[in-house]
Amino acid sequence: MTGYSFDYILDNLSLVQLMMIYEYGLEFEETKSIILLNKYGEALSGKKKVTSDKPDLKKFYALYGDKIKTNRKK
Repeated sequence: MTGYSFDYILDNLSLVQLMMIYEYGLEFEETKSIILLNKYGEALSGKKKVTSDKPDLKKFYALYGDKIKTNRKK
């Protein structure tokens, strides 16, 4: 988890540092398991979540069209 040998960790780190590494490790494993379960559920359902990098321009202009002023090039 840390890349250091077990002897180095026990000899050179304080208890507070060990607890911090332990908590970060648990948090990482928890996040990894949530991602795995979401991907597994997506695979079982057969549906792929549609994510688009393109903005919804019609909705944007409907909400903010008259509030944004830009310099238009001629």
